[in-house]
Amino acid sequence: MLVRKILHSKLVQSTFLFGLFSFLNKGFSFLLLILLARYLSVSDYGSLNLYNTFVTLVGFVIALNTNGYLPTIFFKNSKEYVCRIINVIFIVSFFVYVILSLVILSFPNISRYIGIAPIFVQLSLLISLFQVVFMLVLDIWRLEDKIASYGLFSIVQVILNLFLTISLIVNYGYGWEARVYAQVIIGGLIFVSSIILLYRKGYIKLVRIKKNDFQLALSFGIPLIPHSISSWIRQGIDRYIINAIYPVSIVGIYSLSFNIANIIHVVGLAFNAVNSVYIYKVLSNEEKPEKKLGNQLLLMMYCFFFFTIIVVSVSYFLIPIVFPKYNVSLSCLIPLCVSAMLQSIYYLFVNYLFYFNKTKQLMLITLCSSLIHFILSIFLIQYSFLWAAYINLFSTALILILVVWYVQRIYSLDLWNRQMFFLKLIFK
Repeated sequence: MLVRKILHSKLVQSTFLFGLFSFLNKGFSFLLLILLARYLSVSDYGSLNLYNTFVTLVGFVIALNTNGYLPTIFFKNSKEYVCRIINVIFIVSFFVYVILSLVILSFPNISRYIGIAPIFVQLSLLISLFQVVFMLVLDIWRLEDKIASYGLFSIVQVILNLFLTISLIVNYGYGWEARVYAQVIIGGLIFVSSIILLYRKGYIKLVRIKKNDFQLALSFGIPLIPHSISSWIRQGIDRYIINAIYPVSIVGIYSLSFNIANIIHVVGLAFNAVNSVYIYKVLSNEEKPEKKLGNQLLLMMYCFFFFTIIVVSVSYFLIPIVFPKYNVSLSCLIPLCVSAMLQSIYYLFVNYLFYFNKTKQLMLITLCSSLIHFILSIFLIQYSFLWAAYINLFSTALILILVVWYVQRIYSLDLWNRQMFFLKLIFK
């Protein structure tokens, strides 16, 4: 009876559909990375992952996290105010893009430390700018509960990127650079389409932006920059340290396990894309929602746990068959998959800190933990690249523990008693 009620719930159905499309969108790059391991040499695969790591860093900072402010105000303010905030996001993103471009042009030797040629460094900035506008369209459709539009736009982007990347590698003999060229071409087309869609939906218009609009958006976003960079430190800096000590082929071996573990992470991100909206709605519109939110949180924790077991089991079976030259990567698969599971559980809690505007406290938690991660990486990875996986697991677990503790302080979900009730319900 309970299972039937859950399956027929509109929330569950919407969550499944949005989660599926969000997974296709966010998960495409990681799934494609796994597929490309079949076509590229181990060294080329390492270079591709160094490039992706840099793109991830730029993506964290190019909008100064002002785009994260949009979902928190969407249900509480007028459409005109939403338009003003979107204009703020555009202005901030373009300004940061210009500044970063000038910095890279002024210091061309920076590409040596990034591990990719200067032209690809510049293209990564352009791709990140395109992505800001694309994600704005998806966010608005997600907030408006427009499943069909969200899904169609996501799938079109996925198919075009997949087709062009594979075509450039197989038919035209490109190496890892094919991924960059595909992102620029398809990203440009999607960027133009996104601008047109936002204009037709009435979200791009000439409205007078107030000084306070910039202050509110930046006060929300800027404290999250150390948080975002600390996330990159935990998920990306290890590959640069490995590249500085070992051959680039070791980066490729480590990256395959990391990309497989990211399947779990992407599922967590996909669910969070819908779950964050649900949490904001419940907290804004319902009285005493603790029971509903607490039970849902525990259910998803168990789901992530069992999904992680499936990913690890399937990977141990398939890697020796499909990717025999990457067999060594199995040694770091389990700690990276457990880390990805803990990161997915972290997303279940962190929305409460966003809702109650505790971004400064979140910044302190993630920044301090990531500094510990960085220091341990500097000292330990030189002895074995496997240390990177275990350090990743340690720092992710530390952040989760601290975030759960802080959320319980500001908004108690009474998780222990709810877990006991939930276990009784399962085994009844």
